[in-house]
Amino acid sequence: MTLPPPTTPMRIAFLTTLVPNTLRTGSEIATRAILSVLEDLGHEVTLFAYGRAPFHVASPVETVLLATIPVESATAPRREQAAWAWRSLRSGLPISSEKYNYLPPDRLEAEIARTNPDLLIVDHVNLYPFVNGLARRLPLGVIFHDVQAISYAMVAEKSARPWWRAIYAREARLNARLERRAGAEARFSLFLSEADAEEARTRFGIAAPAVLPLFFPAPPDPAPALAPAYDIGLIGTWSWPPVRQGIAWFLYEVVPRLPPDLSIAVAGSGSETLSSDRIQRLGLVPSARAFLASLRVSAVPTTAGTGVQIKTLELAATGTPAVSTPLGVRGLDGLPETITVADGPQAFADALVEAVRRPKPRAAAAGHAWNEARRDAARQTLHDALTKLG
Repeated sequence: MTLPPPTTPMRIAFLTTLVPNTLRTGSEIATRAILSVLEDLGHEVTLFAYGRAPFHVASPVETVLLATIPVESATAPRREQAAWAWRSLRSGLPISSEKYNYLPPDRLEAEIARTNPDLLIVDHVNLYPFVNGLARRLPLGVIFHDVQAISYAMVAEKSARPWWRAIYAREARLNARLERRAGAEARFSLFLSEADAEEARTRFGIAAPAVLPLFFPAPPDPAPALAPAYDIGLIGTWSWPPVRQGIAWFLYEVVPRLPPDLSIAVAGSGSETLSSDRIQRLGLVPSARAFLASLRVSAVPTTAGTGVQIKTLELAATGTPAVSTPLGVRGLDGLPETITVADGPQAFADALVEAVRRPKPRAAAAGHAWNEARRDAARQTLHDALTKLG
């Protein structure tokens, strides 16, 4: 572990969407990584976040649970989805913000102020409108997990139905307005990839965005030694529109190009709703690590979105053989040789067949070294951002 020179410990209020008490989703993994770096640097962190109902598991840091709420759009009750849309129409904020608007802003700000923090970090720009009043009272920084204006614009462009195209285009416009405002008002803005930081400079006029290299936060245990149960596997949260677009591309463009004797399994929330006779739909699996260990090769068919693809990050950190699209490795430099990048459906299918017929050995040591180097870089980036605050 390489630590930068110490700074004066700070009391940091950390506002995020979900308590990262599991490593189920990419958002939780990214938040857990950022929290671990703040702890490495010696800061006292209080987490403010919502939880999924029912909420059972303890948080990794001191936590103020704001409420238990429905989160994933695919599983939220229709009345909740309608409420998000209605609030969005009234407020002019994106639906992706209003789905976390369950406390009046004055009450949320009072909860945060009660801990007398030296700094507020807003982890996910969606939450910024509900606490921007605090920016006049204490330093405030924002972490952009992605650039949602671009992500939603990508989805809108590829949506087949006019009403979905209109809804996603509106989300893109409203997120652009919000991201520009947050970047202008915050004392620092951190992005998870250089591409996102560059978009912030050119599109939103953010003067000095910094890149926070992301890493997989949990030291990877040795993968269980399992005989391969599937040739090809995919795991993710398939309800998020850019991710849903990627699995559709895989099913309709890549799978028809694969030999019929190859077995394909898809795991994760939303996989049970996929329509294809060629795949086994597993839904949520007890252990993502065990699932990955049961594959000859993992597929990352990312075709839209910004930020860092967390699943690729985990595969690289654990030395797991995988094939990814170029967009699936965005923000990840110097990848281990276990990750193959293929562009286009035929090249992607060919790379998967090659990985199944001539499998690469798992490279846990190389993946761990790559991951630790990124962790060191993340510590330095956060150290620099907090040092500039004085």
